[in-house]
Amino acid sequence: MPSDVAPGWTTGGTINLGKNFIRSTWGLDDPYHPVPGILTGKANVVTSTVSPVSSSTFTPVSGTSIVNTAQANLTAVAAYPVLYQPATTFSKPTFGPIARPVNGTAADMGAIEF
Repeated sequence: MPSDVAPGWTTGGTINLGKNFIRSTWGLDDPYHPVPGILTGKANVVTSTVSPVSSSTFTPVSGTSIVNTAQANLTAVAAYPVLYQPATTFSKPTFGPIARPVNGTAADMGAIEF
């Protein structure tokens, strides 16, 4: 199956999807750009037609599908947990990293905890 893959890359491998948000209109390929290979992990993907993140604060919107649904760290990165997140006010005095809390039963997907 032909593919528009740049030199240096090999087609036909396996794409493993972890827990993540993708708009419900996503597709692996289109009629003119097929992606050869195997796709696993489609059941891990959380989808919606509406963005679960506020466009003004970049924080998860209350009650959306990404709140309390992040997957646990993979074994390969378990020693490197996410400890910080961007400040959500984006004003000069507080701009920069702040400690990342876990509010609820699990971490939220994305860069900022709700």
